[in-house]
Amino acid sequence: KLNALSAHTAEAGHQQLLAYYSPVSIGSPAEEAVRTRRIREHLQARLPAYMCPQFIIPLNEFPRLPNGKIDLESLPEPMSSVLRAQAEGEHAEAGADDPGALTLARLLGNLLGMDDVQPQDNFFELGGDSITAIQFVSLAREAGINIEIAALTEQATLADIAASQSGASGTDNSIASTGPTPLTAIQAWFFAQGHPEPQHWNQAGRLRLNSPVAVDQLARAVTDTVARYPALGQRFHVVDGHWCSEIPEGPPPNELITTMPASHDLAASRNALQMLQQSFSLERGWMFRVLIIVGADGLALELIWVAHHLIIDELSVQMLLREIESACAASPLEPISNPPRQRSVSLRIWATLMNEVAAGYRNSEADASVACANVRNAGSSSAFDDNGASPVVTEADCLVLRTRLVDAEWQKLLAANAVYAMQTLELIVAALSAGWHQVFGVDDKLIDVETHGRDVLGDAVDSSESVGWFASFFPCRMTFDADIDSHLRQVKSSFRRDRIERRQSLLLRYLGPDGDDAASSSADESPTVLLNFFGGASPSSADGRQRFWTPAPLPEITLRSPLSRRAHQLELNLMVDAEGLQFVWRYSEMNVSTARVQMLDECTRETLNAISTHCASLSDRVYTPADFPDVDIDQDDLDNLLRDL
Repeated sequence: KLNALSAHTAEAGHQQLLAYYSPVSIGSPAEEAVRTRRIREHLQARLPAYMCPQFIIPLNEFPRLPNGKIDLESLPEPMSSVLRAQAEGEHAEAGADDPGALTLARLLGNLLGMDDVQPQDNFFELGGDSITAIQFVSLAREAGINIEIAALTEQATLADIAASQSGASGTDNSIASTGPTPLTAIQAWFFAQGHPEPQHWNQAGRLRLNSPVAVDQLARAVTDTVARYPALGQRFHVVDGHWCSEIPEGPPPNELITTMPASHDLAASRNALQMLQQSFSLERGWMFRVLIIVGADGLALELIWVAHHLIIDELSVQMLLREIESACAASPLEPISNPPRQRSVSLRIWATLMNEVAAGYRNSEADASVACANVRNAGSSSAFDDNGASPVVTEADCLVLRTRLVDAEWQKLLAANAVYAMQTLELIVAALSAGWHQVFGVDDKLIDVETHGRDVLGDAVDSSESVGWFASFFPCRMTFDADIDSHLRQVKSSFRRDRIERRQSLLLRYLGPDGDDAASSSADESPTVLLNFFGGASPSSADGRQRFWTPAPLPEITLRSPLSRRAHQLELNLMVDAEGLQFVWRYSEMNVSTARVQMLDECTRETLNAISTHCASLSDRVYTPADFPDVDIDQDDLDNLLRDL
């Protein structure tokens, strides 16, 4: 029986959960290490990882207050002399001296831009989120540590994660990665929008090399990396009025890479990028191009990439760039030896499995009826300002507002995650709902929340190292409570309710029983606001080296057809960079004024800072029934239970 629980602030500044027990008699350090390990295993089988104590501490007797209650202030800290034997025993055995655990700590520290990450640290308590998890797993595997995404939520510490590594993926990779390929849910959503110029819906990035490299070496690295992912060649065509796709065999085309002298002016670069976009064809595929800017000495100075959104997402881009960087770091005389990704499924397998799930809903009439009704109910929404129908808006009408939380504010927000055991995205939803209340006077608003989508099929299907467009979005109802504590608890509970069903909502709508009718759905049936938190990596390389390249502003080019209809009237995209958390609002004056968007931005950022301040003022972690999804308990009963403990 655990007699006491206590929160302790470690030297690194984050909180640790400590558990204390009093056996009949304390044995030798080895005997107590066995006892505490058994207690830990018992707790891990029943509690979420972040609720398992970092230290389980035996005491001969508990310090008491005059009234007989345990004196929590007098309980020993984990590195005092009383506990040093345990720290050197159980926790050393758990991985404090394990090379794999130390490597994970180094990789996570570099990824999050944090110093002194230790094997006993918890991934989510340090500010990790679902996007960072995918990046972290990919980096770990590149370092030879074969961990699964599920381990990050199932295991308490980095040492436990390292100990959980396995040798083989549980996913069947026997399906060929090329051939006819069913559309994924996000691709079906794209075609349902009815864009008049669907070949012109792109994304791009510009990278300035910190140390110039030979053009041939960079070009070879790009070509070999792209060739390893056939999904980048995916092509699309219409059959009997329906869009279909195929992933072809064979290498990328010769026109994959174009070079341009750095002496050319900005207009020339802009024209070159427009020409690359114009070369895209849904029917021909391989809608990925690279422009290398070459200096007077013949060395590559910059790389600009442009790709159709149908074939790639942000996480895939980051993976490709890391592989290109690794290839360029090798000797020009050495063969490029980045191994193919064996553990993650190919896009073709992913799409096939996704459509099998959708077919299961179609074949089970009762399940389909309930699931699709829930999605439809969640997807109903009034117009933007709740003043009736809004006009159809195209990309030509779009305006952009950019602001940010500076790095100091962003770091405080990361520290706030652990107090309520909430992910950053949940805190952002809480802040946006408060801003919406202040600007529009609405306490109940439905929005779409975009995610990386790689968890749609569950943890058993590993797509952490797959390349393609995996994104998804789900309806989320924002509600508001003036009390900040009640508001955070409410958002956390609402956000996690029916998680699996919500993350499959796009699949249900566009591949499920109502999929054939999705294209004809009225815009009034869908949320009018989209929230997308991209996350982002540290400005330093994940392995601690000097960065190979630095992001730079793109020339002003039109990445999406001006005729494309905007699916949402207001978008908020957030991305972490070297300067903090960047806010990018996209909207049209036809729906909402710039003044109101500016007010919404200010209120949202002010609320995020208020959340950080509130969390910093709390000494104990806050638990809610959402932390115990398998237990039927309300907040009052949970508070009473924790008070007794």
